[in-house]
Amino acid sequence: MNQKKIVLGVTASAILGLILVFFYLTYWRYIETTDNAYIQADISVMSAKITGYVQDIPIAENQPVKKGDLLLTIKPLEFSARVKEADASIELAKASLRNVNARLELQSSKIREAQANIEDAQAELQRAKKDYDRTVDLVKSNIMSQKQLDQADAAYLKAAASLKSTTAAYEAAQQQIPVLKTEYQQNEAKLAQVQSQKLVAQDDLNNTRILAPIDGIIGNKIVQSGQLVRPGQQLLSVVPCNPYIYANFKETQLARMKKGQKAKITVDAYSGQLFSGHIDSLSPASGAVFSLLPPENATGNFTKIVQRIPIKIVFDDLPSCYFIRPGMSVVVKIDTRE
Repeated sequence: MNQKKIVLGVTASAILGLILVFFYLTYWRYIETTDNAYIQADISVMSAKITGYVQDIPIAENQPVKKGDLLLTIKPLEFSARVKEADASIELAKASLRNVNARLELQSSKIREAQANIEDAQAELQRAKKDYDRTVDLVKSNIMSQKQLDQADAAYLKAAASLKSTTAAYEAAQQQIPVLKTEYQQNEAKLAQVQSQKLVAQDDLNNTRILAPIDGIIGNKIVQSGQLVRPGQQLLSVVPCNPYIYANFKETQLARMKKGQKAKITVDAYSGQLFSGHIDSLSPASGAVFSLLPPENATGNFTKIVQRIPIKIVFDDLPSCYFIRPGMSVVVKIDTRE
């Protein structure tokens, strides 16, 4: 009887061993596990872009918000005044442009008038020259007197002087065109400058209202109403509702890992509840390489240390924001058979 029990025991042990070996060869040896894994999220840190006093904070710590919700208001009076001042400067610059443009049109009219005066003076000079030449011939023939010749000569000289005067007026009018065009360009540059100032002033005014960039939950709110804030000063954070996992696997576990492989996840805070996910990406280097002081093994005694490679894992069914929070510890199992 005892021998029969022994045989049955050995047989059962052998069968159990074969089952264990079978499961190891077909499943367990393909499962890579680590507890060096943590929930993370792309937290949006909200900072001030302008200097001013906080006027209103309509949200509270740990409050859910939607993208575009108002988080904080900085007193806008000063910035609103700058926008109005820029608007006034723009209108003034536009008025200056209109004024110069009108002067250009007027100057063009003067040039056309001076051109017409030159043509009239040229015609008058030609007529006076003909009268003078004719008078000279008639004086030689004793038909006209010397006095009439002197009068014709005076008329000719007057016509020549008139042509010279109108030509000078035309040239002076022409010279004003480049001056006015330069003034117009200067006013155009001034308009562009004040329009740029308006854009900056409007951007500053817009920055008095800080809006939620994403859906999430308010955290680390360190700003108070009435507080003076400055550009770059951290005010609060918005924790998104799309957490993911960074699992640090040993380099010896990576041989069969690749993007898309399934993962089973348990959260330490909720042991017993299983979540599913998959590998999203593998880090291009070990965590030590990205550290502030990377290890230097070229000198001194060397002790080999197994390095860990961060693996990003995303949830297939995203848990609630209030259920999974960044910083929580998790255990990850990767099925590398796929």
